[in-house]
Amino acid sequence: MFSSSCVPPLVVFWLPQQKFVSKEQFQSMIPKNFTISARIKQNASTHCRLTMPPSLILEVTAYTLDQIRAPQAPQLALVGRSNVGKSSLINALAGRRTLAKTSATPGKTRSINLYRVTPGDFYLVDLPGYGYARASHEEREAWARLIQAYLSANPHLCALLLLLDSRLPPQQLDLDLVAYAQEHHLPLLPVLTKADKAGLKERHRVARRWADILGTATPPLCVSSRTGIGIPQLWQSILTLVAASSSQGP
Repeated sequence: MFSSSCVPPLVVFWLPQQKFVSKEQFQSMIPKNFTISARIKQNASTHCRLTMPPSLILEVTAYTLDQIRAPQAPQLALVGRSNVGKSSLINALAGRRTLAKTSATPGKTRSINLYRVTPGDFYLVDLPGYGYARASHEEREAWARLIQAYLSANPHLCALLLLLDSRLPPQQLDLDLVAYAQEHHLPLLPVLTKADKAGLKERHRVARRWADILGTATPPLCVSSRTGIGIPQLWQSILTLVAASSSQGP
């Protein structure tokens, strides 16, 4: 993907490996109908860089409280309703289709899954979705206890990635989660999912409402696991959060 934020003579690509390429290799990658300045072409041999998103490795799966083994490393937890697309987003972040199991039936994730991010030495944590109506009361209570046990007294938890459906107005369960995070002083990174399924005006309207609720000048980032919209920008936001957390210490 050609980055729209690049300025000459640096050109950034989003590809499977990070490496430097020759001028000839770079020029061979440029589509015939893609306009690029002569200056960039001239300096391509020394100023072109290929980058890719970090890789994700599933290291821990916990179904019960005694199975939770939080690593001594920065962690960002993905939270959201059971049908918001958490598993699909993890696959999109990893650039893989089957790393996290997805299903047409909401509530597929019933465990806490910790994915180690390399390079970077931190973790993305997939928490069970909340609000799955077809689950029994006992199941919902068990998931709530599992999530509570993970979130509480975890000094390495640096932020919550709050996933919100871009097609829906703010839901009460999402508002409850925001209140919980604010009460416990947990930073929030709001992300609107399924951007490809909502119109531009609809996405902007929902984003503005969430910006007002959260009291932020910047609206939530819109992403699509299917088309890749916003995925590079989300990675950048994640890495920024981790860097800020690491500089402050646990």
